[in-house]
Amino acid sequence: MGYQAYPLNNGYGMTTITFAPISGDTIPLQSLVPTGTGVGGYGDVAIQTMDADGNWDGEYTWYTAENSGTVDGWFDVNFELAEVNVNYKQGLFVQTGADDVKITYSGAVATGTIETDVPNGYSMSGNATPVALDIQSIKPVGAGVGGYGDVAIQTMDADGNWDGEYTWFNAENSGTVDGWFDTNFELAECTIAPGQGIFLQANDDNVKLQYPGAL
Repeated sequence: MGYQAYPLNNGYGMTTITFAPISGDTIPLQSLVPTGTGVGGYGDVAIQTMDADGNWDGEYTWYTAENSGTVDGWFDVNFELAEVNVNYKQGLFVQTGADDVKITYSGAVATGTIETDVPNGYSMSGNATPVALDIQSIKPVGAGVGGYGDVAIQTMDADGNWDGEYTWFNAENSGTVDGWFDTNFELAECTIAPGQGIFLQANDDNVKLQYPGAL
């Protein structure tokens, strides 16, 4: 068992749950409680989820009981208490309006290799382990990986801008080694923090991303 209080940007960012659920594959959204002095509790912390077409398919904002008139919780766009689950390893787009806002993740520490499906199109995932990972330790696998830049990772800064873009080439197509290459076609030197979310794009079905486990 373990837990992590993941710090959110003042502005925009992406995150993912760093601990596996004790049972099943999903976690109730209501269990992801934002904490810190920056949480006003009046909808100033928001989470969005994405479908494979790159469209937002869920939007939830955090209200305290004082501001919702009922209970502390995540509310949907109809201002109803959200009854949704999020998948372990699923990426979440988050927005806050202040410093000192964290989301606490807890559960089991995953061991061994962790795999997540990458749909044909767009999705969000992230480092679902409690340790920092070199981007080169994250591997796309499956029949859908062509190895010619057809699988891509992007990271985001607090202003909502892409601050890193990396594409996967195998040795045959890069001319050197298998790996993630940056926009200058140099082998990427990048660390993905525990709980940090990433934006993904794949051009085929049957693609998975493998992360080394924490132990």
